[in-house]
Amino acid sequence: MNLKDKEAWDKCVEINYDSYGGGVVKFAEAWANLMESRMEAGDSIEKMAKETSHEANTFGITRFMYGCAVEILAQFWEHGEDLRRWSNLDVQINNEGEKANEEGGCLNPAILEIGDAAAREIDEWTREAANTGIALRDMMEEAAEGGETP
Repeated sequence: MNLKDKEAWDKCVEINYDSYGGGVVKFAEAWANLMESRMEAGDSIEKMAKETSHEANTFGITRFMYGCAVEILAQFWEHGEDLRRWSNLDVQINNEGEKANEEGGCLNPAILEIGDAAAREIDEWTREAANTGIALRDMMEEAAEGGETP
């Protein structure tokens, strides 16, 4: 997997050691490796990202985990920006993906089903986790303790 920032990626792997966060990281890495192999053969992300995501999903990730993996790859993988832009358009229901692409955001397919306000909050958590090195599980536990619904 060709990374933009190996040190930051290693930190992400280190703090996401549990089955949930670790599952996201494991899936993201396997998916990126599959996509890189296909890109070496001449395929574009648009042509094979969905197919390779299914191939990489050997342990049953959730839709939320998928979205977190896209966000992580957008942050650390050399082709992450292309993946983020493709994914936003792939999972949009109306024109959210186009807006996210304009604003630099990353849609999470699970969040699109729970409403705009909650979606923005969870998107902020995911982005903060990727940028600060806080494990996703810790952010979700803090929110639950404070009476918020992650």
